Amino acid sequence: MRKSISQLTQISWEEVFIKTVDQLDTNWKELGTDLSGELSGALFFWDDTQGNVGLSVCFAIDNNDPDDLLNEFDGGESAVDFDFVFSKVVPACEESERIQSSLKNELLDVLFEKAVAYSLTRTDFLKIKKMDPLYIYRAYAHNEPPTILFKVGKNKPEILDAKGFIQRRILKDHPYFSQIFGKEEWAEQYQDKFNEISQDDLAETLNHFLFTYWKEESKPEYIKAIAELLPIASKTVRSNRLRLVLAGYFSIDKKPELALQHLRELKEEEHLSTHFLWAREYFSSLEENPEFKEIVQRVKAMGR
Repeated sequence: MRKSISQLTQISWEEVFIKTVDQLDTNWKELGTDLSGELSGALFFWDDTQGNVGLSVCFAIDNNDPDDLLNEFDGGESAVDFDFVFSKVVPACEESERIQSSLKNELLDVLFEKAVAYSLTRTDFLKIKKMDPLYIYRAYAHNEPPTILFKVGKNKPEILDAKGFIQRRILKDHPYFSQIFGKEEWAEQYQDKFNEISQDDLAETLNHFLFTYWKEESKPEYIKAIAELLPIASKTVRSNRLRLVLAGYFSIDKKPELALQHLRELKEEEHLSTHFLWAREYFSSLEENPEFKEIVQRVKAMGR
């Protein structure tokens, strides 16, 4: 511990601050070159998957609705590396974890926050195409809830209505849905830019939307908007997983007959009872329906 304190007194914190700003400038400059839309948010997080000696960052574009923005962040690239500080201060001893945690939380995180604020006034950030406002978040681990650091700009955020969500989120990020929306029947598979999308793949994507916008109560109206555009022909569905998730959409959209129609078509297969249990919370509006109760018993019997 004494050696660590001694090392801390020998560190030039001005140099650490400058080096941190330089790393942030590099990130903003590279982002400005690669950006395909308008920057709407950035999430910096202490990367515990890489030794917790720095922060990674992920970005969002073209959506600054604060109720939905956190759903945009995915992945992450290294942004600020503090290993040059940790390697000098943190010894290889029993107390190393406590020393590293104190250094991170009490010194470097504070310095990082001030460095981000300063970088937002500099040329590399100012050149970026961005929405007004945009939001800067920080999290203390890759899977911890983020908190807002800065709101940049003075305008009101653009709140996407259901139609805007379909156009700017679904069809932009998942263009193959243009082959699905408004059709009467389901195809066995769809063609994306680089690969084929099976009905099981579609079930996974549609379930992700259910989890994000309905279960998390972020934007339940988005789920109803998707449900209105989905094919309704249950006979063209080949995947149990897709049947279950479609039943969820139509149940949430207050269309019980369509939901039951898909549930009637469930085929006996391994893990059906598990998948049904996983999806059952989406069928809350059907719980008192006599036919639904019969379907529940039939699925349970299949699992025995």
